[in-house]
Amino acid sequence: MKKFLFYLAAFTCVATLSLSFFGCGSAKPAKNDDSSTASPTENGDIFKYDSTENQNAWVITGIEKENGDGILEIPEMIEEKPVTEILSLDYRPNNEEKSLHFTEIKCLKIPQNIKFISPYLCRNMLGLQEVVFSEESLVEKLEGTFQGCKNLHSIHLPTSLKQIFSQTFEDCEALTCLALPKSVKYISAISLKNSGIVDLAVDLENAYFSAVNNVLYDKQLTQLIYYPEKKPEEEFTVLDSVTEISVYAFSNCKALKRIDLNNVEIIRKMSFAGCENLAEITAENLKYVDGEYVFDETAWYKNYQGGEISLGKVLLSYKKFAFALDLSGYVSIAPYAFKGHTDLHRITFDYELTSIGNGAFMDCVNLYEVIFNSRAIMVFIGSNVFENNAPNRYFKVYKSLFTDNPNNFNNYANNIFWQPYKDSIRTFE
Repeated sequence: MKKFLFYLAAFTCVATLSLSFFGCGSAKPAKNDDSSTASPTENGDIFKYDSTENQNAWVITGIEKENGDGILEIPEMIEEKPVTEILSLDYRPNNEEKSLHFTEIKCLKIPQNIKFISPYLCRNMLGLQEVVFSEESLVEKLEGTFQGCKNLHSIHLPTSLKQIFSQTFEDCEALTCLALPKSVKYISAISLKNSGIVDLAVDLENAYFSAVNNVLYDKQLTQLIYYPEKKPEEEFTVLDSVTEISVYAFSNCKALKRIDLNNVEIIRKMSFAGCENLAEITAENLKYVDGEYVFDETAWYKNYQGGEISLGKVLLSYKKFAFALDLSGYVSIAPYAFKGHTDLHRITFDYELTSIGNGAFMDCVNLYEVIFNSRAIMVFIGSNVFENNAPNRYFKVYKSLFTDNPNNFNNYANNIFWQPYKDSIRTFE
């Protein structure tokens, strides 16, 4: 039953793909008299190619001539040796400076022998509409492969595929649906950035990912990886089980106006970049914002009333006047929250604080005293947190958390991030 539900959810993504295979046409490579430079196929395409290192196979290195029908079928064999790699589809007639490959190819067929595809192989192929992998494909990795293919609307990913790296489908505006096979182990939101995807499915036998209502999660549904930016809904409530929002997860979701983050505790960098219409955010359980400028572009952040901007247990930004400040109740301070705050002289933290993000108190030129009142844990800090403070600035921590035991890095004396400030630390009982 579960398998049936997956196929039902993915049907709109794949129903036309089998038709696309036949629509691309078919061709078989024919032997070329000059085998050292090119190999024509029956439909007239001619490829540049070279031997692999072991001389047992061929590598496609470019296009010598195009046949004009828009179909490019990579040869499966050339002169009784398999074609196993595609390094380039570069086409420069008459040695022109600019390759013309993106103006001609509408359909690309990749045979079963291909094991390696060079990163960004089809970048900016503006005419490319369909990609067909052989059902017996050996391709395991794609990286930036179809970036900028604005008219690509049909692709059936092979069951051999394991990794989809950055920018693979970035700017594929016409690609509205994608079905991830059970073999995929790695994919991130940045692989799908600025695409037209609204229908997203994952094979139920995939051990690493799940899709619920076209939103991509890890298999355990604890991490939200990608929310399609073209989804039309104005509001969204994160699943109860989710505790983390991944990098770029909601970026450029223009339609989204309200979000309830439910039990989310961690938000990674750029998660809400470009969400300019997001005006309401509920996040009572939030503890960490791992990265700067997470909410800066949202309407919620820009219209926030007051100089102390917080969400859950995270202090995001502080713009009010303050000479001495007690920051009790916060679990973390977001990156650059106080950057350039020249009025601040003294800060006190209570036992709840666990982390301070990069550059949080950078350029606070009058800050001279920082007090940590936790007896149990050292506060983790990022880079340049206390850069360019008052010349006499010092820190006060409990003596039990400052030891020179070389085997214990969970203390202020030995932790690598605290080393620049070690000589400024004072202890109290």
